[in-house]
Amino acid sequence: MLREIQGIRGLKSLETVEIVDGTNLGNLDGLDRLHSLSNLSFSVCDALERLPSLASLSKLIEFHSFRCPLLTEIEGLGGLKSLQVFEVDGAESLTRVHGLGNLLCFRKLQTLRIWNCPRLTALTSHGWQPDSQIVLESLRKLSIRASASLLQSIFNQMLHLTKFPRLMVLELGEMGGKNAEELLLEGLEALEDLVTLMLLGLASIRDYLLCQS
Repeated sequence: MLREIQGIRGLKSLETVEIVDGTNLGNLDGLDRLHSLSNLSFSVCDALERLPSLASLSKLIEFHSFRCPLLTEIEGLGGLKSLQVFEVDGAESLTRVHGLGNLLCFRKLQTLRIWNCPRLTALTSHGWQPDSQIVLESLRKLSIRASASLLQSIFNQMLHLTKFPRLMVLELGEMGGKNAEELLLEGLEALEDLVTLMLLGLASIRDYLLCQS
C-alpha cells in the first residue's frame, strides 16, 4: 500500500504529477521542491490530509484535486501568478485555501472551480484587498458549489461581474448554507460571451438579484 512517494523531491525536471486512486497516500512531502512543476492533479486519495505549501511552485499552471475527503488545507496560492486552472471537488474536510482571494486578480486565471467543499466558508487573501479597477479578462469559467457564506464572500470580493468580461461559464450552487440572505449579481447583463448560466440549490438565499448597471 503506497503511503508516500519516496524520492520525489529529487525530480527537479518533473513537470507533471498525476495521482489517481492513491487510496492510502497520506502525504506528498517533497512536492514543494519540484520547481519545474506545471501540472498537479490528484484524485481519490482517501487518506490525504495535507499538502506542502505550493508557494515555491512558481511555474504551476494547473491544479486539480478530486475526491480527497480528508484534505483540510491548501497553502501557498497567494503568489502563483502563472496559475490558469484551479479546481477542487469533493474535499469535505477542507476549511482553508490560503491565497484563494488573490486568484481573483491574477491575470492568467482561466478556470476557478470549487465544488462539494461544505466546510470552506470564506476567502483568504495574502496582501490583497478588493479593487474595483481590476479587470480579469482571462477568466472563462467560474464554478462554485459551496456554502452560502463562501458564495457571499466571493461576490463581496469580486464587487462586480464586469471584472470578468470574457466569462463564458457561470455556475453557482449552495451546500447547506444558512447565512446568506441575498446573492447580488451586478453586471450580469454585460457578459456578452456567457453561454452557460447554472443555478443549483440556492435554498437559503431569499433574494436572488440579477441587477442592471
